[in-house]
Amino acid sequence: VSMDASNVIGRSFTFRGKEYTVNTRVNSSLDIDFVKIGYGFDVISNPMVSLGLFLYLMYADISAKISAPDLGISATGNVSGYSPALGIRGRVYIIPNKLSLTGELAGAEISDIVRYIEAEASIDYSIIENLGLSVGYKTIDLKAEKDDKKGDLTLNGPYFGLFLRF
Repeated sequence: VSMDASNVIGRSFTFRGKEYTVNTRVNSSLDIDFVKIGYGFDVISNPMVSLGLFLYLMYADISAKISAPDLGISATGNVSGYSPALGIRGRVYIIPNKLSLTGELAGAEISDIVRYIEAEASIDYSIIENLGLSVGYKTIDLKAEKDDKKGDLTLNGPYFGLFLRF
């Protein structure tokens, strides 16, 4: 995920030791790479419905850049790390083992440092038994705090993906 924005800010803030004052035009960019690998199993499974639990191991690499040309300042920050997540998945088959409506809810909390919640709804189509396409809507809420540093990120929107199931 990559995003760029330019706005006049409504409140002052500090990023990487640089102060950005109210009513200043700020340019920003955000790049996020997410990779997740997981294992799930169905608690309930029949040709029309499945309900299961899953465990993910996620890796995130997040980098941000903020600049205020009028103030002559800019700063860059980067954070990366691994986190486990536990979730629940429900699936209703429109065409058994071929076309389904799927919903997922997953989350993780590591001490009081990181809280992660992800929810999605999708339509999944299996091209062959273990390979398919997915189109849906996802929302991700990530909050992190350590010492005097805080981060709060919410992403949501449509997505398209490829899945591989074993």
